[in-house]
Amino acid sequence: MNQAFLLHDGTLNLDPLLEAFPDLHALRFGQDPLPDNAARVLVYLNDENIKQVWAEVQSRDWELGLLPHPESKYAARAFSAPGGKIPELIAQLLEAKPVAIDSLSCNGTPVFSSIIIGELLVFNLKDTSHALSRWHALTTMVARFRQLQLHAYELMTATEQRLQVALLGMMLMEQNHKPMFGRGLQDILDAGDRRLSLVAVAPRSVTAFLWLLLKFLFSGRFSSRNLPDSIGVLRTQKLTIASGKGINYQLDGIALGAKSLQCEVQEKSVRMLQLQNRERGNTDIRKDQIRMAHLPCGSAVMELADKPLPMFHHASEDEFRELFRSLRENAIASPAFLMLMVLSVLLAVTGLFANSAPVIIGAMILAPLMSPIISLAMGLARADTGLVQSASKTLLGGVSLALLCAILATWMIPLTTLTSEMQSRMTPTLLDLGVAVISGIAGAYANAKEEVARSLAGVAIAVALVPPLSVVGIGLGWGDLAMAGGAMLLFTTNLVGIALSAALTFLVLGFAPFHLARKGMGVSLGFLAIIAIPLFLSFDDLVEKSRIYRVLPQGKVQLLEQEVELTPLDVTLGQSPRISYKLVSPTQLNDRHLDALKQIIQDKIETEVELEAELRLRR
Repeated sequence: MNQAFLLHDGTLNLDPLLEAFPDLHALRFGQDPLPDNAARVLVYLNDENIKQVWAEVQSRDWELGLLPHPESKYAARAFSAPGGKIPELIAQLLEAKPVAIDSLSCNGTPVFSSIIIGELLVFNLKDTSHALSRWHALTTMVARFRQLQLHAYELMTATEQRLQVALLGMMLMEQNHKPMFGRGLQDILDAGDRRLSLVAVAPRSVTAFLWLLLKFLFSGRFSSRNLPDSIGVLRTQKLTIASGKGINYQLDGIALGAKSLQCEVQEKSVRMLQLQNRERGNTDIRKDQIRMAHLPCGSAVMELADKPLPMFHHASEDEFRELFRSLRENAIASPAFLMLMVLSVLLAVTGLFANSAPVIIGAMILAPLMSPIISLAMGLARADTGLVQSASKTLLGGVSLALLCAILATWMIPLTTLTSEMQSRMTPTLLDLGVAVISGIAGAYANAKEEVARSLAGVAIAVALVPPLSVVGIGLGWGDLAMAGGAMLLFTTNLVGIALSAALTFLVLGFAPFHLARKGMGVSLGFLAIIAIPLFLSFDDLVEKSRIYRVLPQGKVQLLEQEVELTPLDVTLGQSPRISYKLVSPTQLNDRHLDALKQIIQDKIETEVELEAELRLRR
């Protein structure tokens, strides 16, 4: 065995150790000469002193053993320094076999835990040098979120691949050293990977940052197979990080600054005495792995770097070019659009007369009106007058054609019965506006996200644009303007609700800046305010009807010593509400029984009523 030395800082009681190990030579760090090449050196030093002697460890090819020092949490953790009594550990280390391990350096300084660049303190809460609780970290970051900025960096890997990116910050580590990172990053990293790993964080908006922060703090983990859009990963043997404004970073908890960082994994550079078997990864250390294409790069770097994060993400030209092209096509009244419009209206009219819900649902799926409304919403959001005009012309043409077809079909069908499916579309309320708003959000999101575009059929069913339009045509065909007006109010509610909520959704998704959308959104809100007045009145009537229904007597009731089964049928509001009832009894009922029921109802709702009764005998 090579000659053994104990390199210490003077805080260790040496007498019992030298007596127990007479062949062990004690050297005081900073005072005594360092051991020669190929010596076996046991170190009892703090992290800073270990870093000072690290170059000698590599150049002199020492067999290095670490003893647990109270101020050596980073090196001890990185290289698995065991805990326990010093004499026992010395005995074990003197008999241990050396293992060549990789080490990570940054600008020539060894890295035992990690390098943190930028605003990533919250992702390193496991590092005890930061006396922050998760709640303290959350409140600190939220309090500063309006000052957060992305900064431009240039990254060059070992294979000379260059990346221009805008990042909030980065965390860099060599995984085989067990760095002190938050547990949320453990699923991203591979403990057997011998390359250095860079975890880059780049939220494009304040909302994206807060969502990422909350997910990290409370769910605690990110998956390497499904990285959040704000996180990227790079693995390489050597990495150069440069920034025109310099780099402020923390290396193992020490704040430093530099114009650029040269980080490198030095393969098998240290012979370490280890008491625990640690498996070495078989990854080719010279290969690069880059998963950062979804982070801000290219033109997005100039748009986002060194500026306060916007509240919502603004998509780049490349991101919305395909969506914008598709919406422009949908805003044009093509022959296919007109044909589907005719077929869907004819199908809806047939279903309304047949009082068949399945047929009406088929018309909803077939109807193409949703597409130009979503195009109109994008035009309002981006103040694109061309897109607004094109979508409006298509909508106007489609609605006019639908009304014409519905009127002609009504004249050809020899039926004049008002079905329940027709009646249900004549009295819209605020609930229908809520359906339209939710459907508009879903429609805009489905158009923006290709992976959910197949759900547009479900959105069409939910909002039901063609059936109320068909009821308008039926009302006009019958000459019933009240019927046509009620159904037109429902159609207009759906149209305005979808357009407004879809435009807001495009704003939130970043496809339009807020300053462009002010005029269009203002006009939409004006229409919505006008429509909301009759909807509120209808909703108020609906609430009043519900209140009356709740207090009406029903079931078996004694009327003048006669047991009668009561079923309320309808409530029509007015100066004196009209209540419709079905009464079933084993014997004939007369006016006295009806007067008694009317009195009971008036006592319940505390107002005069008009009673309509359907009398039935059951024998």
